[in-house]
Amino acid sequence: MASFVYFVIMQQVAVDRKGSSIDEGVPGLYSRFTRSAPVTQHKNISRPESVPTNLPNRNSSVLLAGVPRRNQGYLTIGIPTLKRPKGEYFFNTLASLFNQSTPSQQQDMTVVVMLGDRDPVYNKLCLQKIQEKYPAKLREGLLLAVSSPNTDHLFEDDNIKRTFNDSVERVRWRSKQNLDYGALMEISANLSTYYLQIEDDVTAAPNYVQHIQDFVRANSHRTWAGLEVCPHGFIGKLFRSADLAKLVTLLRTFYLEMPCDFLIQHFYRLMLQTQVIRRKGNLFFHQGKYSSLNNVIRKTDKIPEQKHVAQVVKKAKNHVNPPATLYTSMTVYKNYAIAHAYKLDSVLFFWAKDVKDGDYVTIVFKDPIRMERLVVESGYRDKAGVARDIIHNATVEYGERAFIGSRESKAVCTDTQEMGEFRNGRFEKSLDTKKDVKCITIVITHSQKEWVVIGEIAVYLQRASSDSAVKV
Repeated sequence: MASFVYFVIMQQVAVDRKGSSIDEGVPGLYSRFTRSAPVTQHKNISRPESVPTNLPNRNSSVLLAGVPRRNQGYLTIGIPTLKRPKGEYFFNTLASLFNQSTPSQQQDMTVVVMLGDRDPVYNKLCLQKIQEKYPAKLREGLLLAVSSPNTDHLFEDDNIKRTFNDSVERVRWRSKQNLDYGALMEISANLSTYYLQIEDDVTAAPNYVQHIQDFVRANSHRTWAGLEVCPHGFIGKLFRSADLAKLVTLLRTFYLEMPCDFLIQHFYRLMLQTQVIRRKGNLFFHQGKYSSLNNVIRKTDKIPEQKHVAQVVKKAKNHVNPPATLYTSMTVYKNYAIAHAYKLDSVLFFWAKDVKDGDYVTIVFKDPIRMERLVVESGYRDKAGVARDIIHNATVEYGERAFIGSRESKAVCTDTQEMGEFRNGRFEKSLDTKKDVKCITIVITHSQKEWVVIGEIAVYLQRASSDSAVKV
């Protein structure tokens, strides 16, 4: 089967290269939105007999709401949505995508929603609700709503080719899904570097964008056509936007033969990816008990309880946190690295266990700074309002020089001056000095059984004084 798929795909790609712009990133639909360049119309293109010719035109989807971004982002998330016999999950899915990402992450992503139901009244109501709930996201190009191509003429005959012992109704449903997914990918191809396919009944994990970026970096040395951040069907499948043209061709060529989750396995092999590359730890939890296919009930995922994330809130304002590298001798728990306490846009925090006398956190600035004030917040409050995981005993020092050891966790601040001690899990101190500060160190002065959370490190810089201005 794989060899046959390969033969037909190569025929299709050859035709597309001669007669369309599909191998240039599938601009078709998107170029209609940006009006950057007209799409050339080609006539009398001979197509292989095995490639269907009655598919909807590539330009048959329509932008319904939103303003396409001018500059390419990092991630586009595609969501097709249909009316369900029972249950409504789409707006919870959309909310979770924005709630579980930071404002800065959202500036580098676009969510594209395809309203694909055959009922125009439902699509219109859904569009109105999107416009009411997310007007700013639509204006800023962070959210787009598009229509699905009209495929009804493909499914009028009950004499449809049945495969995998599926009913005619199921073949229609999954075939429309293939064509909708292809159109959604085509319309999204030039928006971002990567494209993520999900469905309209999932809940996103906290900080999912950062986790995706980390997963991409972790696999940069491998040959891959698709990365998976969810184990279910076609949910959480990540592709390079540059490869979408080939995947669109596959979905459109074999839309009747196979479901989309089967077709991507062939896509991997055609792209020389020999195994599924799936992240350990699900980033999208399936919540749709009732499918858009009649009389189908699906299993749902249990969302892991987020015990601590919600309680750790960054409070400081108007600080800069200049470029720096952070080091610690403490035992870090999971992925709660010390950098999260320093990053302005991180939704996570630093979390460590087995905290001992002499353990430290050292901040080494890229360039020496003139520091005005330092704030360090440790711990969090549980549901009863009780402070947990605070730093009980520690001092804070600043230094003019730093020595970086051979180990990644090793850094020593030298020529130091003590700033003060933690009080009730918190440190805040203004610094009245004209010395350059190269590093800051937090040193634990007594071992503690309780773990340590550092939710925020805020560095404030001195304003340039008038006597430091250059005189001409």
